[in-house]
Amino acid sequence: NPMNGVILDYYLKEKADTNKLTLQIFDAGGKVIRSFTNKKDESFKPYPGGPPAPQVLPSEAGVNRFAWNFRVENIKDVPNAYVYGNYQGHQVAPGKYKAKLTYKGESSETDIEIISDPRVNATSAEWSMQQKFLSDVEATIEDIHTSIISMRKVRTQIESYNEMLKNNEGMKSVVEAGKALIKKMTDWETNVIETRQKNGQDVINWPSKLNTEFFQLLGVADVHEPALTKGVMERRSDVDKQWATYKSDLQTIMNTDVAAYNQMFREKNIPAIVLDKN
Repeated sequence: NPMNGVILDYYLKEKADTNKLTLQIFDAGGKVIRSFTNKKDESFKPYPGGPPAPQVLPSEAGVNRFAWNFRVENIKDVPNAYVYGNYQGHQVAPGKYKAKLTYKGESSETDIEIISDPRVNATSAEWSMQQKFLSDVEATIEDIHTSIISMRKVRTQIESYNEMLKNNEGMKSVVEAGKALIKKMTDWETNVIETRQKNGQDVINWPSKLNTEFFQLLGVADVHEPALTKGVMERRSDVDKQWATYKSDLQTIMNTDVAAYNQMFREKNIPAIVLDKN
C-alpha cells in the first residue's frame, strides 16, 4: 500500500550523518505549517495517551522517500498526562502548498496541490471556517497546557521552600501560606486536566476534564466534510466560556495570591539558600 499523504522523493549525494536535513511545508500564504528534520528528538519520552514521536526524515545516500500526512504541527502536551484524544495537528484544507528541502545551505522546492474529495460538495468559505475553528481549538488546548505547566513550576518552588522551612518555627506563617497556595493551585488544575488516568479504562474511573472537551471537538470537526454543525459551534461556545472562567481564576492566583506569598518572603527576609539548623 502507498504511504498516506503527500509522497516526496529526494536524492542526497551522501549520507547526512551529523549534518542536518530539514523539510518545511508552507501554506499558500508562505507560512510554515510543518517542519521535519533527520535528527531524532532525544528529549522525547513516549507515554500512554501522549503525542506521537516526531517523524524523522530519512537521509541516506541516494534516493529517499517521505510522506507528509496533510497535518500541521502536533499539539503541545502536559508531560505524562494521559489524554483520551489525538495530539496530531489537524488536516489542512484542499489548496496549494509548497515543500522546501534544505541541506548544507542548498535548498530545493516543489509545489503541492491538495484536491478535495469529489464526493464532497463544500464551499471555500466552509473550508476556511473549518480551518479557523480547528486552529483556534488547538490554540486553546495549548493555552490550557502551557498554563498548567507554568503553574506547576511555581507550585514546585513553593513545595521546595515548604520542605526547607517546615522545621523553622519562625517561618510557620510562610509554610502555612504555602500550603494554602499549593492547595489552591492543585484544585485549579483538577478542573482543567485529569492526571489520574493512565489508560483507556481509566477514563471510566476518572472522567476527563476541560482539556479533553476541546480534544473531542477536534475529533468531531477534523473531517473531510468541513461544514460545521450547530451543535459543534454551540459546544465550542460552552467550553470556551468555561476556560475563560478558569483562566481568570489562574490570573488571580498568579497575580494576586503568588504576589502576596512573595511579599511574605520579602518581609521575612528569607535567603535564597536555606540551611538546616544543627
